Amino acid sequence: MNKYLGIDIGTTAIKALVVSESGELLDSYSKPVKMKVPKPEWAEQDPEMWWEGAYEILREVSKKHQINAIGFSGQMHSLVTLDKDYKVIRPAILWCDQRTALQCKEATEAFKGEKNVISRMGNPFLEGFTFPKILWIKENEPENFKKINKILLPKDYIVFKLTGNIGIDYSDASGTACFNVITNSWDKEVFDKFNIDMKILPELYSSYA
Repeated sequence: MNKYLGIDIGTTAIKALVVSESGELLDSYSKPVKMKVPKPEWAEQDPEMWWEGAYEILREVSKKHQINAIGFSGQMHSLVTLDKDYKVIRPAILWCDQRTALQCKEATEAFKGEKNVISRMGNPFLEGFTFPKILWIKENEPENFKKINKILLPKDYIVFKLTGNIGIDYSDASGTACFNVITNSWDKEVFDKFNIDMKILPELYSSYA
Protein backbone atom coordinates (compact mmCIF):
# COMPACT_ATOMS: atom_id res chain seq x y z
CA MET A 1 0.00 0.00 0.00
CA ASN A 2 1.32 3.42 -0.95
CA LYS A 3 1.53 5.90 1.91
CA TYR A 4 1.78 9.67 1.76
CA LEU A 5 2.91 12.15 4.40
CA GLY A 6 1.58 15.69 4.64
CA ILE A 7 3.34 18.18 6.91
CA ASP A 8 1.95 21.60 7.84
CA ILE A 9 4.26 24.27 9.26
CA GLY A 10 1.70 26.06 11.39
CA THR A 11 1.84 28.99 13.78
CA THR A 12 1.01 26.98 16.89
CA ALA A 13 2.15 23.49 15.87
CA ILE A 14 3.91 21.41 13.26
CA LYS A 15 1.24 18.94 12.19
CA ALA A 16 1.39 15.86 10.00
CA LEU A 17 -0.85 13.16 8.58
CA VAL A 18 -0.07 9.82 7.00
CA VAL A 19 -2.72 8.75 4.50
CA SER A 20 -3.23 5.89 2.10
CA GLU A 21 -3.62 6.26 -1.64
CA SER A 22 -7.40 6.16 -1.16
CA GLY A 23 -7.24 8.97 1.42
CA GLU A 24 -7.65 6.82 4.51
CA LEU A 25 -6.09 8.43 7.58
CA LEU A 26 -3.41 6.11 8.94
CA ASP A 27 -1.62 8.26 11.49
CA SER A 28 -1.33 11.82 12.80
CA TYR A 29 1.32 13.83 14.61
CA SER A 30 1.64 17.26 16.21
CA LYS A 31 4.54 19.14 17.76
CA PRO A 32 3.71 22.47 19.44
CA VAL A 33 5.71 25.61 18.66
CA LYS A 34 5.77 28.90 20.51
CA MET A 35 5.33 32.41 19.17
CA LYS A 36 7.25 35.32 20.70
CA VAL A 37 5.85 38.84 21.00
CA PRO A 38 8.93 40.95 21.83
CA LYS A 39 7.00 44.21 21.34
CA PRO A 40 3.32 45.14 20.90
CA GLU A 41 2.07 44.14 17.42
CA TRP A 42 5.18 42.02 16.79
CA ALA A 43 5.07 38.25 16.23
CA GLU A 44 8.17 36.12 15.67
CA GLN A 45 9.32 32.51 15.69
CA ASP A 46 12.66 30.77 15.46
CA PRO A 47 12.72 28.79 12.17
CA GLU A 48 14.92 26.18 13.83
CA MET A 49 11.98 25.38 16.08
CA TRP A 50 9.95 24.46 12.98
CA TRP A 51 12.80 22.29 11.77
CA GLU A 52 13.14 20.52 15.11
CA GLY A 53 9.41 19.74 15.10
CA ALA A 54 9.39 18.54 11.51
CA TYR A 55 12.53 16.46 12.01
CA GLU A 56 11.07 14.79 15.09
CA ILE A 57 7.89 13.95 13.18
CA LEU A 58 9.88 12.52 10.28
CA ARG A 59 11.90 10.41 12.70
CA GLU A 60 8.75 9.03 14.34
CA VAL A 61 7.05 8.39 11.00
CA SER A 62 10.07 6.50 9.67
CA LYS A 63 9.80 4.01 12.51
CA LYS A 64 6.26 2.99 11.52
CA HIS A 65 5.71 3.78 7.85
CA GLN A 66 7.32 3.44 4.45
CA ILE A 67 6.44 6.79 2.83
CA ASN A 68 6.12 7.14 -0.95
CA ALA A 69 5.90 10.94 -1.11
CA ILE A 70 5.83 14.00 1.15
CA GLY A 71 3.83 17.19 0.68
CA PHE A 72 4.13 20.46 2.59
CA SER A 73 1.84 23.31 3.50
CA GLY A 74 2.39 26.14 5.94
CA GLN A 75 1.68 29.62 7.21
CA MET A 76 1.82 32.12 4.35
CA HIS A 77 3.51 35.55 4.27
CA SER A 78 5.97 34.93 7.13
CA LEU A 79 9.54 35.99 6.35
CA VAL A 80 12.63 33.81 6.85
CA THR A 81 15.97 35.48 6.05
CA LEU A 82 19.12 33.50 5.23
CA ASP A 83 22.73 34.67 4.97
CA LYS A 84 25.42 33.62 2.46
CA ASP A 85 25.93 30.39 4.40
CA TYR A 86 22.16 29.76 4.37
CA LYS A 87 21.93 30.29 8.10
CA VAL A 88 18.96 32.09 9.65
CA ILE A 89 19.79 35.77 10.24
CA ARG A 90 17.01 36.74 12.65
CA PRO A 91 13.74 35.30 13.98
CA ALA A 92 11.08 34.92 11.32
CA ILE A 93 8.57 37.77 11.16
CA LEU A 94 5.16 36.10 11.08
CA TRP A 95 2.04 36.63 9.00
CA CYS A 96 0.20 38.06 12.02
CA ASP A 97 2.90 40.65 12.76
CA GLN A 98 1.61 44.22 12.41
CA ARG A 99 4.80 46.32 12.63
CA THR A 100 4.93 47.31 8.95
CA ALA A 101 2.14 49.92 8.70
CA LEU A 102 4.62 52.63 7.66
CA GLN A 103 6.25 50.39 5.04
CA CYS A 104 2.85 49.51 3.57
CA LYS A 105 2.08 53.21 3.28
CA GLU A 106 5.44 53.92 1.62
CA ALA A 107 5.03 51.10 -0.88
CA THR A 108 1.46 52.09 -1.73
CA GLU A 109 2.51 55.70 -2.33
CA ALA A 110 5.40 54.53 -4.51
CA PHE A 111 2.82 53.02 -6.87
CA LYS A 112 0.53 56.05 -6.64
CA GLY A 113 -2.28 54.35 -4.81
CA GLU A 114 -3.82 51.06 -3.76
CA LYS A 115 -5.70 50.59 -7.04
CA ASN A 116 -2.45 50.46 -9.00
CA VAL A 117 -0.96 48.01 -6.51
CA ILE A 118 -3.93 45.66 -6.72
CA SER A 119 -3.92 45.80 -10.53
CA ARG A 120 -0.48 44.16 -10.60
CA MET A 121 -0.20 42.26 -7.29
CA GLY A 122 -3.81 41.16 -6.89
CA ASN A 123 -3.62 42.49 -3.32
CA PRO A 124 -2.83 45.77 -1.57
CA PHE A 125 0.28 46.09 0.57
CA LEU A 126 -0.87 44.74 3.93
CA GLU A 127 1.04 44.47 7.21
CA GLY A 128 0.94 40.69 7.15
CA PHE A 129 2.47 40.29 3.69
CA THR A 130 6.11 39.50 3.02
CA PHE A 131 7.48 42.47 1.06
CA PRO A 132 6.67 45.09 3.73
CA LYS A 133 8.63 42.92 6.17
CA ILE A 134 11.67 42.99 3.86
CA LEU A 135 11.34 46.75 3.64
CA TRP A 136 11.03 47.00 7.43
CA ILE A 137 14.30 45.13 7.91
CA LYS A 138 15.98 47.37 5.32
CA GLU A 139 14.85 50.49 7.16
CA ASN A 140 15.17 49.31 10.76
CA GLU A 141 17.85 46.60 10.79
CA PRO A 142 20.30 47.65 8.06
CA GLU A 143 23.05 45.33 9.28
CA ASN A 144 20.72 42.34 9.08
CA PHE A 145 19.45 43.52 5.71
CA LYS A 146 22.99 43.57 4.31
CA LYS A 147 23.39 39.93 5.30
CA ILE A 148 20.32 38.70 3.40
CA ASN A 149 21.24 36.24 0.68
CA LYS A 150 17.84 34.55 0.30
CA ILE A 151 14.35 34.86 1.70
CA LEU A 152 11.94 31.98 2.19
CA LEU A 153 8.52 31.26 3.62
CA PRO A 154 8.19 28.76 6.49
CA LYS A 155 7.32 25.61 4.56
CA ASP A 156 9.97 26.43 1.97
CA TYR A 157 12.59 26.72 4.70
CA ILE A 158 11.79 23.17 5.81
CA VAL A 159 11.91 21.96 2.21
CA PHE A 160 15.31 23.64 1.92
CA LYS A 161 16.54 21.90 5.07
CA LEU A 162 15.47 18.55 3.62
CA THR A 163 16.54 19.00 0.00
CA GLY A 164 18.87 21.98 -0.30
CA ASN A 165 16.49 23.57 -2.83
CA ILE A 166 15.60 27.27 -2.56
CA GLY A 167 12.13 27.72 -4.04
CA ILE A 168 8.55 28.85 -3.60
CA ASP A 169 5.32 27.85 -5.32
CA TYR A 170 3.26 30.38 -7.26
CA SER A 171 0.42 30.26 -4.75
CA ASP A 172 2.57 31.33 -1.81
CA ALA A 173 4.44 33.83 -3.98
CA SER A 174 1.15 35.56 -4.80
CA GLY A 175 0.79 36.42 -1.12
CA THR A 176 4.15 38.14 -0.77
CA ALA A 177 3.07 41.52 -2.24
CA CYS A 178 6.00 41.43 -4.65
CA PHE A 179 4.64 38.94 -7.20
CA ASN A 180 2.99 40.24 -10.36
CA VAL A 181 -0.16 38.23 -11.02
CA ILE A 182 -0.38 39.55 -14.59
CA THR A 183 3.08 38.43 -15.69
CA ASN A 184 3.14 35.47 -13.26
CA SER A 185 6.60 36.46 -12.10
CA TRP A 186 8.37 38.48 -9.42
CA ASP A 187 7.63 42.18 -9.86
CA LYS A 188 10.94 43.85 -10.73
CA GLU A 189 9.55 47.36 -10.32
CA VAL A 190 8.79 46.80 -6.64
CA PHE A 191 12.41 45.95 -5.96
CA ASP A 192 13.78 48.70 -8.19
CA LYS A 193 11.72 51.36 -6.41
CA PHE A 194 13.28 50.44 -3.07
CA ASN A 195 16.73 49.46 -4.33
CA ILE A 196 16.45 45.84 -3.22
CA ASP A 197 18.35 43.18 -5.17
CA MET A 198 16.07 40.52 -6.64
CA LYS A 199 18.75 37.88 -6.15
CA ILE A 200 17.38 37.38 -2.63
CA LEU A 201 14.22 35.83 -4.10
CA PRO A 202 13.67 32.07 -4.30
CA GLU A 203 13.00 30.31 -7.58
CA LEU A 204 9.34 30.04 -8.58
CA TYR A 205 7.82 26.63 -9.27
CA SER A 206 4.41 25.03 -9.66
CA SER A 207 2.73 22.96 -6.99
CA TYR A 208 2.18 19.34 -7.93
CA ALA A 209 -1.06 17.56 -7.17
